Amino acid sequence: MLERAAKIMETPNPSEAIELYMKASEVAENEEKLRQAVDLLGKAARLMVKMKFMSDAANVLKKERDMYIELENYQSSFRSTAVLVLVFLYTNDYVAADKIVKASFDLEGFAEHESSYLLQQLLEAYDNQDGEGVLKICKMPYFTYLDNEYAKLARGLTAPGSNNDKVETKEVGAVGGNDDELSEGNLC
Repeated sequence: MLERAAKIMETPNPSEAIELYMKASEVAENEEKLRQAVDLLGKAARLMVKMKFMSDAANVLKKERDMYIELENYQSSFRSTAVLVLVFLYTNDYVAADKIVKASFDLEGFAEHESSYLLQQLLEAYDNQDGEGVLKICKMPYFTYLDNEYAKLARGLTAPGSNNDKVETKEVGAVGGNDDELSEGNLC
């Protein structure tokens, strides 16, 4: 019921849809329906990225990643890790991005997975302020085949020191909050 309402609210009121997806995820988790809960978290995270609620999106993506690990769905946890890195770099948080990639090496199969290699390259290019390198990596099929909102985020990623455009990022509480709070950030 909550999920259906959230789907209806996505276009006219995305903030309300996010709140409904989060509540629906909580209900599913309480009922021990983890697969449904993680799916709902993913929908909320995509909307948060679309609305530029990056801090909240990072928190939800971390929870999504942890749930995938609990479900032993490592492929999906690797994808959540990649999206988390994009979100962190978008908000100029290289340290958090690097930390999440290093922590992922403890996961079964991450070191051999395509995403580990690409994320290491992306972090290296970003750290070296190599705007062309970041752009080249973000145009790789792994990133372009992510969900639409995440692929857009990857396409807009730039390295510090390259031609950064100012963008507005909004912060909301984990379940709604005040979407009038704005803070300016750089594209990474």
